[in-house]
Amino acid sequence: MTLYVFALFCIGCYGLFHPKNILSFLMSIEIIILSSATQLIERIAMGQVSLESGLWILLMLIVAGSELAIGLALVMRAFKDHHSLCVESFNQLKG
Repeated sequence: MTLYVFALFCIGCYGLFHPKNILSFLMSIEIIILSSATQLIERIAMGQVSLESGLWILLMLIVAGSELAIGLALVMRAFKDHHSLCVESFNQLKG
């Protein structure tokens, strides 16, 4: 199971550092967060950490969900303004 989690984490890091568009960037962040939550669940099942760590998993999943909701709202707004989700088209910040 640990190899599976490590593979997910590496896939997330690759997508984070080589994004094709904004959606793949957000998906990579979600994969990284969920792989770390999966690792913590595995350690709870093996008895290496206490059962109270489940609260940290719940907190991680809440943060991941809220991050995804806000990120998707920003992506929808960016697509409405730029008509593209390509990372290179977002080279200017407007106030």
